[in-house]
Amino acid sequence: MRFPVDCSKMKFRVAIPPRPDMDFEVGRQKIRGGALMVVATLSAMNGEEGEYIRVRYPGDGVKFSQDDPVIPVDLFALHWSINGRSGMAFGAEFLRLEDAPTLQVKEIKSGL
Repeated sequence: MRFPVDCSKMKFRVAIPPRPDMDFEVGRQKIRGGALMVVATLSAMNGEEGEYIRVRYPGDGVKFSQDDPVIPVDLFALHWSINGRSGMAFGAEFLRLEDAPTLQVKEIKSGL
């Protein structure tokens, strides 16, 4: 089950730019819904507190650099449990620069 994350009072910056999200069992990049997946490490800040989180999303070719301010669109958390271990994973529909115009983001996402 996906748990939506309210990001309205949070700030995010790229700590490690997106790179292919690899499936090491088969030795290739993960694919979900026909899209190649990427993973970026973001610093998530909420006032005085902060954490680093890894966010997976369909790669759309948009390049980000370290320290870029971004917004993870439709950020969600997933609980996982494997072989007695468990944790939370994060995903998003896509990332966008904090100051990117909305029209530009829609064009990027739809491939126009």
